[in-house]
Amino acid sequence: MKKKKLYLDFNILIYLKDNQDDNLRSIIEYYRNRDYLIVFSPAHIEEIAVSEKRDNQPKDKINKDLEFISELTNNNALRPITRNNCILFLETPNECYERVIKDYSKNDFAELIEEAVLYDAHTNPLSELKEMNNKSPEDILKDIKVKKHILQKLVENNIIEKKHVKKALQWKFKDIQSKFYIFESYVDMSARYLEKLGFFREKKKKYRSRLHDVSHIIYSSYCDIFITNDKKLYNKTKAIYSLLKIDTKIYMKDEFVKMYNKSLERNSLP
Repeated sequence: MKKKKLYLDFNILIYLKDNQDDNLRSIIEYYRNRDYLIVFSPAHIEEIAVSEKRDNQPKDKINKDLEFISELTNNNALRPITRNNCILFLETPNECYERVIKDYSKNDFAELIEEAVLYDAHTNPLSELKEMNNKSPEDILKDIKVKKHILQKLVENNIIEKKHVKKALQWKFKDIQSKFYIFESYVDMSARYLEKLGFFREKKKKYRSRLHDVSHIIYSSYCDIFITNDKKLYNKTKAIYSLLKIDTKIYMKDEFVKMYNKSLERNSLP
């Protein structure tokens, strides 16, 4: 039987590592002992790399974080091995960390882009925050004009050709999940549009956090369950999942625990 994949936001990993929630830890262990693999991605490792490169975290702290992820996930990683394919790959977090550190200059450039994205979203917004945050995540991106806008950005960035836009208006995740370079760009442009709209917009100085959040949205899409404790990320992820008909179930931490407890009462646990 093919095992399902459970993806944890970095803030959930911190909860578990620091033993801040024994109940959550026991539930995660339950899933791990059933038919679920807990996986990590380059997005998790990049967040650890930030602590070394930006915050001067000592090497022994870095190693402990990597060791914890290794033990929790049994070295099950999601990794893009080509421009098209993102697959489950057996490697240690340390191996991934070495690649991230080696190419960290790419993050410097990416952070500059994210800083510009948030600056533009704050200085040239498309709508008011109060208006947008009352919108349903399932509805915020459903307008055909929104899809056209996102796809036009992909054309401008040479991700797709203009002649393919009409067909791309019907895209679902299953249509582009094996074209990773297109999928990650589609998610990135969708997330940028949400910032521009003001839908759970990040603060200007949160550009680095936003960079990692978008990566988590991308990688969690290849999993069955995504758990976070970040309300902004939760709502943006639901919006993008809805746009591309992604089947991954997303839960806030407390919501996931409540769901587990209700299932336990009904004796209907997975």
